[in-house]
Amino acid sequence: MVKEKKDVLGLDNYGQAEAVFRLMVDSIVGLVILLIIVGCINYFNGQEIESSRIDLITTIQSAVSSPNGQVIVSQRDLSFAGGSSISASNAQTWTQLNEKCFSFDSKVSEGSIKLKGESERNTLIEFSQRISLKVYVQCKSNIDCEPLDPNSCCMVCEISFGKKIE
Repeated sequence: MVKEKKDVLGLDNYGQAEAVFRLMVDSIVGLVILLIIVGCINYFNGQEIESSRIDLITTIQSAVSSPNGQVIVSQRDLSFAGGSSISASNAQTWTQLNEKCFSFDSKVSEGSIKLKGESERNTLIEFSQRISLKVYVQCKSNIDCEPLDPNSCCMVCEISFGKKIE
């Protein structure tokens, strides 16, 4: 008769191998669960950013369709992804109003949002990190407009991120 060799704690070699195998399986299951959770978070963040983009377009279109100087405010804080940007040409695509008629403003610190453009008019806004804030849009009729000139702005719109328009 062959006796099994036991260690100091009284466990045989088979018991130790089973414990290690069980630990490895539990680790793999935990990793799979973690990957599923991270995937869900990324998916819902993407959905929030896409929903915010649609709300931004709707807010800008509402202001353009009522150029009486009234400030149109986004219904909620809109989220923008780090590394994304919005330009006056985007606003032109959404509204069919000349891109020269749009300008951007922001009160957020220089580290989060960068405004770019020519002279005193900012025509591009870049987000260096993910940010959520209210958007304010104001469109006014321009009295210096020449209706026959396609480059003339008969309506001027300011789009402000996080800063109320006075």
